[in-house]
Amino acid sequence: MELIVMVGDYAEGFQALGPFSDKARADEVAASYRADFRVEVLPMVRVPGYDGDDPHVVLAGDLASGVKVYGTFGDADEAQAWADVHCPGPAWPLALS
Repeated sequence: MELIVMVGDYAEGFQALGPFSDKARADEVAASYRADFRVEVLPMVRVPGYDGDDPHVVLAGDLASGVKVYGTFGDADEAQAWADVHCPGPAWPLALS
């Protein structure tokens, strides 16, 4: 399972870090941000067939029904196009750092 570290919130915006294949490493990165930001470690649902030089993920859902991360996509346009088709609710393409 691959993990994404989400830093931030809906009001201020999110930063996506990863992907990480090692939970201990994801937790270590998350801990480095926790003093100043809201941080969550989320599993990423791998979407095959996308590759590129500007990797992005899609953050989909809301706090009431749950949030999922899908990826990785080759760029913001690929991420948005996928979200438009597969995410009936709120969805945001985010660059991976």
